[in-house]
Amino acid sequence: MTNTALSRTERARRRCDVDDLVTIAVALSISPSALLPLRATHDPLFPAAHIQGALLG
Repeated sequence: MTNTALSRTERARRRCDVDDLVTIAVALSISPSALLPLRATHDPLFPAAHIQGALLG
């Protein structure tokens, strides 16, 4: 993954595909599943409000 691709992914200017997820996990020496939300509840006004996961806490 290039620096540009990573930067765009971080800023939500580029979608994070499965291969990107694996690349990031390998770089961090963690399982790709650790980067995924554990659970999410639907909130139409703020979809990410209740996501709990490794990156979002």
